[in-house]
This record gives sequence, C-alpha cells and structure tokens, in this order.
Amino acid sequence: MRYLAIFLTLFANSALAVDWAWQLESATIFESSIAIKQADGSIIRHKFQCDLTDALNEKTELSSTIETVTPISHPDGVLVVTCYRGANAEMLAIIDPLKDKVVYKKMGSYFVDWHLEDGKIIIDYDKPCENTKEKLCSDDPDNQFVTVSQPWP
Repeated sequence: MRYLAIFLTLFANSALAVDWAWQLESATIFESSIAIKQADGSIIRHKFQCDLTDALNEKTELSSTIETVTPISHPDGVLVVTCYRGANAEMLAIIDPLKDKVVYKKMGSYFVDWHLEDGKIIIDYDKPCENTKEKLCSDDPDNQFVTVSQPWP
C-alpha cells in the first residue's frame, strides 16, 4: 500500500504543468527508468545508466535529483535529472516532456550542478583543463580541472 501512495503522490504532485506528470518507474544501481505521462494518457519512458533511488528520499544528502523546472523558454516545464555515473562522473539531463526527448545532456568529470537565473537554466560542470589560447592550465598538479558555466537554452 505504501508504494501505491508514493505512485499516486508522484503523478498528482510532481509536475507544475498540467499537461504532464512524471514517476520514477524503476531504479537499481545500474539503471533507472522515469515514466512521463501526457495529458492524453500516453506514457513515454526514459532510461538512465545510473541510480535515481535517492532522488525521492528527502531525508538524505542527495546524489541524484529529479526536478520539474519552468524556464521562460518552456512554460509547460522541463524535467531536470542529475545522477552519478561510474566512480566520479556526474550527469545532467533535461527532458522536454512535450517533445518526449532528452533535449540536453552534460557529463561533469566530478560534478554538474544547475540553477535558474533570469528564467534560464544555468549549468555548471567541471572538465579537464586544456591549454588553449582562451584558457591556460595552472602548473599546480592538484588543479587540472576547470569549471564551465553555460545557459540552457
């Protein structure tokens, strides 16, 4: 009965937009599945090669998240998913539920984070430093990564 209550709560409260709702359908250490239900009753599933189990647990420090966000460019909302892949890398995916596809995906070497600013989603992630004309890597062997910020869309 507890699982039925969680299921109903997710479909009833998880999306701010009235045209769709999401549910974490399954989650294991290697793969998770999110189901998005459209207003017409159709369900689209998205699989991720990571564990999204703790995205639903409000009492722990989260290593994965699933959040409905409404940027200016998508007034019906998008679904932002983050989780760790492998030992260190973190992945972020943005799903446009009305187009039934992942519209953005980014891997950070150690982290990826996001926030809403001026109606846009700003993604911050780290990547190995490259000696280019624009960025020079430091000589410090402990500092061989740079943080990149970019808006979406």
